[in-house]
Amino acid sequence: MEVGEEEKVTFRCQLLKSRDGSFAVEIKKSEEADELKTAIGEYLHVTFPLNKLKLWFATTTNSAGKTVWLPHDDEAADQLDDGVIHPYIQTLISKRPLKPSLTIAELMEKDNLEDPLRKQIHVLVEAPSDTSLPATATPSKVVWTGPEARPQLVVDRDDKLVRLPWSCLRGTGIGRGNETEIVLYRRAPLRKQWLEIYRCAILTYARLWVVGPPGTGKSCAALAFACVLNPAEWNVVWLHYRR
Repeated sequence: MEVGEEEKVTFRCQLLKSRDGSFAVEIKKSEEADELKTAIGEYLHVTFPLNKLKLWFATTTNSAGKTVWLPHDDEAADQLDDGVIHPYIQTLISKRPLKPSLTIAELMEKDNLEDPLRKQIHVLVEAPSDTSLPATATPSKVVWTGPEARPQLVVDRDDKLVRLPWSCLRGTGIGRGNETEIVLYRRAPLRKQWLEIYRCAILTYARLWVVGPPGTGKSCAALAFACVLNPAEWNVVWLHYRR
């Protein structure tokens, strides 16, 4: 670290009740927990007030009785990847969230925590679950359009990107409306969502709910999956609701 440069740490954060996996956020130790909340909100592209986010340090106790960061291969951490809250995690989040006015350094000093390292989970993130509309909201009007022939999207096994052309986006309510394509990174969360849709909608006739904070790509991933299906074998009814 150069002289005069403020010390930074990288936290691996896990969104609770989400199967999208963990993500990394960098922050200065001199910044307050509120700034960490802002950085996480920007990463997740949230549209709700940031004060609705709740944060906790993901810690455990080692054999010497010292408070340490939660190892990524701990049973509780493994269940987080599946969107499940382990009883130990429940005990952590039953405590008060990180105090917004304290700096990262002060919060770490409270538990005598060392700087975060790789292969650890550091921050647990809870987004608000109440996404219901106000009672005064005007019901949306459904505008039905006739069926259209769509090109089949071809994605090879080794492709790192999934490109949705305007011919796949037109009329779906997704996209900027300027006839430009949308590019998705074929990350682990996208592949996991595709496998789950395939399992529930193709192999069986289960009802699948894909949940998570707004702006995290759920609709785009679902639309891309629909476009990959062979139109000669599958008819897809796409309903898009924009709040």
